[in-house]
Amino acid sequence: MALSLALAACGGGGGGGGPAAPAEPQFIFDGPILYVSSTADSGPGTLRQALADASDGSQIRMDPAIHGQTITLLDWVGIDKSVLINGGPSGNEVTISGGNATGMLEIQTPKPVLLRSLHFVDGNGNWAGVIRNLYGNLNIQACTFHDNQGSTFGGVITNSGRLLIQGSHFASNRSDSGGVIHAFGDHDTKIERSSFVGNWSTGGNGGGALYMRGGRTIIESSTFHMNSTFGNDPGKNVGGAIRIRDSNTSGGGTLEIYGSTLTNNVATETGGGIHVGPEPGNTLVVRQSILALNTGGAEPDAYVHGNVIFGATESHYNVIGEAAGGPFWNGIGNNQVGVALAEIDPLLGPLGPLPGMTWGRVPLAGSPARDVVPVADVLNADGLPLERDQINQPRIDVGNSDVGALEH
Repeated sequence: MALSLALAACGGGGGGGGPAAPAEPQFIFDGPILYVSSTADSGPGTLRQALADASDGSQIRMDPAIHGQTITLLDWVGIDKSVLINGGPSGNEVTISGGNATGMLEIQTPKPVLLRSLHFVDGNGNWAGVIRNLYGNLNIQACTFHDNQGSTFGGVITNSGRLLIQGSHFASNRSDSGGVIHAFGDHDTKIERSSFVGNWSTGGNGGGALYMRGGRTIIESSTFHMNSTFGNDPGKNVGGAIRIRDSNTSGGGTLEIYGSTLTNNVATETGGGIHVGPEPGNTLVVRQSILALNTGGAEPDAYVHGNVIFGATESHYNVIGEAAGGPFWNGIGNNQVGVALAEIDPLLGPLGPLPGMTWGRVPLAGSPARDVVPVADVLNADGLPLERDQINQPRIDVGNSDVGALEH
């Protein structure tokens, strides 16, 4: 078989005492290599033809003749085999466009699919602006997604399968429900070292960047900045960056945030940073993260309904700008928590591009986020060391670690 798959060890319990994070597959694609040499939608040398000709384990690469150019699709492309699609060298990647008329990729197999070093722009599709990952196993590495629109769900991705995002950037994407991702069912979504900037939902269900129903969502070393949700549907303009609620098929949803930064996100109702709904079974874990400078009602940084399972061990070493009534309390779990009229300013630098694909904000001198977390408490979802920040700088080499996505 052309594809080989090795699973990393699961490790111990999660940082918040929950189950271990899912093992991360290490994909090796050692099948035939096919080259895309045309930017046309269909015909010889096109991406569509390469995917039709591929077999499990194939690598699809861009011919140097089209590096830096744009492939414009006229309709969805199905992926029904395990493939790696590589967009080219850093700084000269191929762009895939939907021409503001169609979505792009539909994952039609549970076998692993890896997208690497690609730009996706101007997607416009029903049930996702760019990618439908319904029960698939999708890994996205070092990609960017700009100016895409989902007409119903997911400005970029609709996910009910397994989704792993690493080192990628999402900006100015939009949808009625989940400006970037709309997930549902028993989905397994993990986001590492990525950034979400200026995405929005227009009130269909909220979640300016992420709208997650049921399943499990893990976020590590990532930035959410200036995402928003707004509209004319009362009760749904919530979760400027992230909204989590139950699934109608699999019960409550789990949101776990480790070493991340959520700032300047806006909800016209509640929870500019995160909104965790009242449905039984919803679970929240937050460690070593900044939730500050967000806007959204009386609880601008984090609205967490009282029904949510939230033990004392589930919140540690966070900087929360303002929290009205828990589950974050100043001094408990080494959290720094402000209140109305006495908010905590995390003192971050301006948003800017970082090495690689992503954007972020670095804690400045005097920031309450700097040098706060002892090495032994710098943990990921497996309860193992959270070794790297958003740009792969070490977190645990010397002295205490910073709160948030980036070390200073």
